[in-house]
Amino acid sequence: MTGYYVEIEASAVKDESNNFFAGFAGNPTWSFTTAGTFISTVSLHSFSSQYTGRSAVDALNNNGFTSGGSGNLGGTHNRSAGDMWLTNVVAPPAWSGNIIFDFSDTFKIDTIRVWNYNENNLSSEGMKDVEIWVSKTTNTEDFVLLNTNGSGFTDNGSGIFLFTRADETTTYGGFNVDLSSGTNSSKLKLVRLMMIHNTSNYQNNTAGTGLSEIQFSGAINRAASGTIFKFD
Repeated sequence: MTGYYVEIEASAVKDESNNFFAGFAGNPTWSFTTAGTFISTVSLHSFSSQYTGRSAVDALNNNGFTSGGSGNLGGTHNRSAGDMWLTNVVAPPAWSGNIIFDFSDTFKIDTIRVWNYNENNLSSEGMKDVEIWVSKTTNTEDFVLLNTNGSGFTDNGSGIFLFTRADETTTYGGFNVDLSSGTNSSKLKLVRLMMIHNTSNYQNNTAGTGLSEIQFSGAINRAASGTIFKFD
């Protein structure tokens, strides 16, 4: 969601009796929000590793959706390994894999939709305790960790996020990351790069880890604060 508010200066408008309108300022009087839209300009910036036939790009290319996807936020995903990203299990520690996305512009992010690793009988390789890092520039040295206060349904209770395990069905619906509990969620207002960094999986940190798919919604936001519309 992106918030806006309107300000009208005193004396900007007169009525038929030649009286000036008192005007108003600040956001309580006339404000509104607009919902973010599916971000189609996301590309793969870099990643830790990938297993043969399970490329990192598969976490972003909409392959494997059994409904929805492909330009729409949400949908259901299959359980075919060839449609998912998996880190290289011979590159330890594979379960602490990471993947970085470039939004091509600076966005205010309002939704992160995740389909965890959903291979049949191997959903245990899905991401579990996850760090989410954001940067408002294309420089990875500017990454800032998003912290949580433990109140969100996708919090792990230790200051980072908990990705729920996939259900291994052919119509896996994924989940939205609960961003409401972020203690520095203002960092989501200006995002150019985002890194998903896994620190554990559902297989006691053996083998690899990965994702079936990830999507984002938001709005381009090149300013540090909300837009103000003013009528002079």
